Amino acid sequence: MRKPWAAYLSSGMDLEYWFRNIFYWIFSKQFFENQELLRDTVQFSIEYPYPQSDAAFVKQIQAIEAFDCQKSLSSIEQETLIVCGKEDLLFPPEESIKVLQAIPRTSVSLIEGAPHCIHMQNPRALTDCVLHFMNKEGNQ
Repeated sequence: MRKPWAAYLSSGMDLEYWFRNIFYWIFSKQFFENQELLRDTVQFSIEYPYPQSDAAFVKQIQAIEAFDCQKSLSSIEQETLIVCGKEDLLFPPEESIKVLQAIPRTSVSLIEGAPHCIHMQNPRALTDCVLHFMNKEGNQ
């Protein structure tokens, strides 16, 4: 799924179409219901003054696909919070949780209605979740 994104970007695909395609994977259905927000986010992404280069994007995808931390997860000693959006299409929560629960002291928080880009679409829910975790006794 991610490899074609790099090929399309390098091919000179129209950036508006390219971003809209990626947004499908990182935002929820509700994001697309607000046409003004969608238009503004696409425009911001196209006009961003410090864009990632095509080559860097390819390397990012290669790094994501090559990264395998499963063998070292059980050695993490610090209490860890796993935050997943229930509507994350890019990294479905069931898959993320299945892998990351190998960390011995894990708390899981599934944010209802949240996509991959929780920080953009559900910042309050993410902040509340993280603050709750950090304020728990023993996590200070």
